[in-house]
Amino acid sequence: MCNELTSDGRDGRESVGALPPERLFFLLSGETEQSFRVGSLVLARVIRIFEGQKVLTKLDNGLLGVINGPDFSDNAQDIEVVRNIIEEVGAARVGEA
Repeated sequence: MCNELTSDGRDGRESVGALPPERLFFLLSGETEQSFRVGSLVLARVIRIFEGQKVLTKLDNGLLGVINGPDFSDNAQDIEVVRNIIEEVGAARVGEA
């Protein structure tokens, strides 16, 4: 307190600065580097399928995610299955109109 009085009210503590984006993500999501890492399997519910091979998902921890067509899988058969599903959903929507 004496330092504050003698230094015109300036804060003598070191500046913390901005958090790196990855650290901020873990703080806001409640996840840890161990529970949410590259290569880990996560559960997600499909919320919406968009034309153009894009899927909106909601993870079991509440975070929203987007999966683009080329990122569905490394397996070409999986990608083809998802493309067919997207086409079927799109065709069903057109039929509803």
